Amino acid sequence: MVASDHLDRTAEGSPPGMDDCGNREVTPPVSHRPVRASVVIPARNSEGTIARVITACLEQDLGAERFEVVVVDDGSSDDTWRILKEYASRGEILALRQPNLGAAAARNAGTRASSGEILVFCDADIIVPPNWLRRLVDAASGPEVGLVGCVYAPAEALPLITSCTHEEIRRRQIRGPDAPLHIGSFTMALRRSLFESVGGFDVEFIRAQDTELSYRVAETGYRSCLLKDLEVRHEHTRTLREWLVNQHKQAFWRARTVNRHPSCACGDGYACWRDWASLAASAAMLLTAPLALVGQLWIVPATMLGLLAALQIPQTAFAIRDTGEWRHLAMIPLQMLRSVAWLAGSIASLIAPRRHEAQVPEREAATESRSII
Repeated sequence: MVASDHLDRTAEGSPPGMDDCGNREVTPPVSHRPVRASVVIPARNSEGTIARVITACLEQDLGAERFEVVVVDDGSSDDTWRILKEYASRGEILALRQPNLGAAAARNAGTRASSGEILVFCDADIIVPPNWLRRLVDAASGPEVGLVGCVYAPAEALPLITSCTHEEIRRRQIRGPDAPLHIGSFTMALRRSLFESVGGFDVEFIRAQDTELSYRVAETGYRSCLLKDLEVRHEHTRTLREWLVNQHKQAFWRARTVNRHPSCACGDGYACWRDWASLAASAAMLLTAPLALVGQLWIVPATMLGLLAALQIPQTAFAIRDTGEWRHLAMIPLQMLRSVAWLAGSIASLIAPRRHEAQVPEREAATESRSII
């Protein structure tokens, strides 16, 4: 495997090219052999986690000769690319680099550079067990199977916001169906033939690319599968502000996904009635807030606030039971704030012009121009 700057492969012994920094290190290539599975990892500014993820992938019990690891640096400004080149120089991974085109474009680029029959996508900040890849590949190999995913492990020794996010998602996965329509791209496996037939990830989507792809796969009639006895840890550490901004973006693009695939909007095995009720309660609370200044009418927004808080109790109780940590009581106010961020993101999606769609051909062309072998 070889490190590739801007998605161009450089043969051993060829004259060194010049990158944006004025130099390029050439690493020796390894023959691109057909393998059973390809692990594709998009990475952006992941210097703190990417080495651990790559090492865990290389230690999988599937057998090193049966899989490859492809990592795409999506325009990182930290030491991510340097770390990837070190692994690539030892022939352990195939490392590619592109401008910051987004995770969807990075996953598509990594897929084009890979050769496995089964594609396994994972994020650059997860911790996986040794049997992770084998379980996913075995499950995804069935001709009638669509997407295959796994679940979050109980949150342990994680920062509060990360832990609350982890537990909230874990509850959805554990309590949801074994065959949901939605599979998260933090760990997602499917056959290459299926991925190509539905057109890969849509690069228009800055967030919720996994939801949009999941819905397209579901519309083909294939049945996806969630392995609830296979657990990973996702260490996407964020500050409160970063988390709320991300939730706003998630809601924005999820609303676009629902608009594109209305038949999949209800009953996708991930979102539930409580999400819709929280949105309604948030809207009612904000709309009636001025009544707090009018005599006894303060009880109206207070009731909406109480209803919104009550809707967060089930996932909060789950997190406390799951981890034994009472600090997860913080989930109630955090989830209430998230509901407001979701409401704002959803409204923005409805009224914002679809300027991103006009950029899709340009972004696709940029990706292709850097993928020439």
